[in-house]
Amino acid sequence: IPGAGYHGQFPYSWGGYTDIDLAVDESGLWVIYSTDEAKGAIVLSKLNPENLELEQTWETNIRKQSVANAFIICGTLYTVSSYSSADATVNFAYDTGTGISKTLTIPFKNRYKYSSMIDYNPLEKKLFAWDNLNMVTYDIKLSKM
Repeated sequence: IPGAGYHGQFPYSWGGYTDIDLAVDESGLWVIYSTDEAKGAIVLSKLNPENLELEQTWETNIRKQSVANAFIICGTLYTVSSYSSADATVNFAYDTGTGISKTLTIPFKNRYKYSSMIDYNPLEKKLFAWDNLNMVTYDIKLSKM
Protein backbone atom coordinates (compact mmCIF):
# COMPACT_ATOMS: atom_id res chain seq x y z
CA ILE A 1 0.00 0.00 0.00
CA PRO A 2 1.96 3.00 -1.24
CA GLY A 3 2.67 5.55 1.48
CA ALA A 4 0.60 3.80 4.16
CA GLY A 5 1.63 4.49 7.74
CA TYR A 6 2.76 1.50 9.76
CA HIS A 7 4.17 0.53 13.15
CA GLY A 8 2.11 3.05 15.14
CA GLN A 9 2.29 6.00 12.73
CA PHE A 10 -1.49 6.33 12.10
CA PRO A 11 -3.34 4.04 14.55
CA TYR A 12 -6.92 4.29 15.74
CA SER A 13 -7.37 6.24 19.00
CA TRP A 14 -6.88 3.17 21.22
CA GLY A 15 -3.37 2.69 19.83
CA GLY A 16 -1.86 -0.68 19.12
CA TYR A 17 -0.53 -1.39 15.67
CA THR A 18 -3.81 -0.51 13.98
CA ASP A 19 -2.34 1.51 11.13
CA ILE A 20 -3.65 -0.86 8.46
CA ASP A 21 -7.12 -2.36 8.88
CA LEU A 22 -8.59 -4.88 6.44
CA ALA A 23 -12.35 -5.12 5.97
CA VAL A 24 -14.78 -7.03 3.78
CA ASP A 25 -18.36 -6.32 2.75
CA GLU A 26 -20.83 -7.35 0.04
CA SER A 27 -18.83 -5.52 -2.61
CA GLY A 28 -15.34 -6.77 -1.84
CA LEU A 29 -12.10 -6.46 0.10
CA TRP A 30 -11.01 -3.10 1.55
CA VAL A 31 -8.08 -1.58 3.39
CA ILE A 32 -8.47 1.35 5.82
CA TYR A 33 -5.29 3.33 6.54
CA SER A 34 -3.69 6.76 6.35
CA THR A 35 -0.67 8.39 4.73
CA ASP A 36 1.58 11.40 5.27
CA GLU A 37 0.02 12.90 2.16
CA ALA A 38 -3.46 12.55 3.71
CA LYS A 39 -2.09 14.13 6.93
CA GLY A 40 -3.58 11.36 9.08
CA ALA A 41 -7.05 11.39 7.49
CA ILE A 42 -8.62 8.01 6.79
CA VAL A 43 -7.81 6.67 3.34
CA LEU A 44 -9.93 3.82 2.03
CA SER A 45 -8.92 1.56 -0.85
CA LYS A 46 -10.75 -1.28 -2.53
CA LEU A 47 -8.43 -4.23 -3.17
CA ASN A 48 -8.44 -6.81 -5.91
CA PRO A 49 -8.82 -10.06 -3.90
CA GLU A 50 -6.77 -12.06 -6.43
CA ASN A 51 -3.57 -9.98 -6.36
CA LEU A 52 -4.24 -7.38 -3.59
CA GLU A 53 -3.64 -4.48 -5.98
CA LEU A 54 -5.46 -1.23 -5.22
CA GLU A 55 -8.48 -0.86 -7.52
CA GLN A 56 -9.76 2.50 -6.29
CA THR A 57 -8.90 4.88 -3.44
CA TRP A 58 -10.85 7.52 -1.51
CA GLU A 59 -9.54 10.06 1.00
CA THR A 60 -11.97 11.09 3.74
CA ASN A 61 -11.97 14.17 5.95
CA ILE A 62 -11.85 12.35 9.30
CA ARG A 63 -8.60 11.89 11.20
CA LYS A 64 -7.90 8.22 11.83
CA GLN A 65 -6.51 8.87 15.32
CA SER A 66 -9.75 10.64 16.31
CA VAL A 67 -11.85 7.46 16.00
CA ALA A 68 -11.74 4.14 17.82
CA ASN A 69 -12.35 1.86 14.86
CA ALA A 70 -13.98 1.61 11.45
CA PHE A 71 -15.93 -0.91 9.40
CA ILE A 72 -17.49 -1.04 5.95
CA ILE A 73 -21.03 -2.04 4.96
CA CYS A 74 -22.28 -1.92 1.35
CA GLY A 75 -19.38 0.30 0.26
CA THR A 76 -19.88 2.80 3.08
CA LEU A 77 -17.20 3.40 5.71
CA TYR A 78 -18.48 3.88 9.28
CA THR A 79 -16.42 4.97 12.29
CA VAL A 80 -16.95 4.46 16.02
CA SER A 81 -16.31 7.37 18.40
CA SER A 82 -14.77 5.60 21.41
CA TYR A 83 -13.27 2.25 22.31
CA SER A 84 -13.73 2.70 26.07
CA SER A 85 -16.93 4.67 26.62
CA ALA A 86 -19.88 2.39 27.38
CA ASP A 87 -22.11 4.73 25.38
CA ALA A 88 -20.12 5.36 22.20
CA THR A 89 -21.60 6.23 18.82
CA VAL A 90 -21.18 5.35 15.20
CA ASN A 91 -20.19 8.91 14.41
CA PHE A 92 -19.28 9.17 10.74
CA ALA A 93 -20.16 7.63 7.38
CA TYR A 94 -18.44 7.98 4.02
CA ASP A 95 -20.25 6.58 0.97
CA THR A 96 -17.75 5.48 -1.68
CA GLY A 97 -20.48 5.42 -4.33
CA THR A 98 -21.28 9.12 -3.99
CA GLY A 99 -18.22 10.52 -2.21
CA ILE A 100 -20.56 12.04 0.37
CA SER A 101 -19.64 12.04 4.06
CA LYS A 102 -22.08 12.48 6.90
CA THR A 103 -21.86 12.97 10.66
CA LEU A 104 -23.92 10.40 12.59
CA THR A 105 -25.00 9.77 16.19
CA ILE A 106 -26.03 6.11 16.18
CA PRO A 107 -25.69 4.54 19.66
CA PHE A 108 -22.95 1.91 19.98
CA LYS A 109 -22.55 0.03 23.26
CA ASN A 110 -19.04 -0.98 24.31
CA ARG A 111 -20.30 -3.66 26.69
CA TYR A 112 -16.91 -4.41 28.23
CA LYS A 113 -15.41 -0.94 27.66
CA TYR A 114 -12.44 -1.82 25.44
CA SER A 115 -13.37 -2.52 21.81
CA SER A 116 -10.15 -3.11 19.90
CA MET A 117 -11.67 -4.64 16.76
CA ILE A 118 -14.99 -4.04 15.01
CA ASP A 119 -15.81 -5.66 11.66
CA TYR A 120 -18.85 -6.36 9.54
CA ASN A 121 -19.64 -9.93 8.47
CA PRO A 122 -21.54 -9.74 5.16
CA LEU A 123 -22.68 -13.38 5.36
CA GLU A 124 -24.32 -12.98 8.77
CA LYS A 125 -25.15 -9.26 8.29
CA LYS A 126 -23.83 -8.49 11.78
CA LEU A 127 -21.01 -6.55 13.38
CA PHE A 128 -18.43 -8.58 15.28
CA ALA A 129 -16.27 -6.91 17.92
CA TRP A 130 -13.41 -7.92 20.19
CA ASP A 131 -14.23 -6.07 23.41
CA ASN A 132 -11.92 -6.54 26.42
CA LEU A 133 -11.25 -10.24 25.71
CA ASN A 134 -14.89 -10.90 24.75
CA MET A 135 -16.30 -11.58 21.28
CA VAL A 136 -19.45 -9.50 20.90
CA THR A 137 -21.95 -9.46 18.02
CA TYR A 138 -24.29 -6.64 17.10
CA ASP A 139 -27.46 -6.99 15.06
CA ILE A 140 -27.83 -4.14 12.59
CA LYS A 141 -30.64 -2.53 10.62
CA LEU A 142 -29.71 -0.80 7.39
CA SER A 143 -31.43 2.06 5.58
CA LYS A 144 -30.48 4.53 2.85
CA MET A 145 -28.05 7.24 3.94
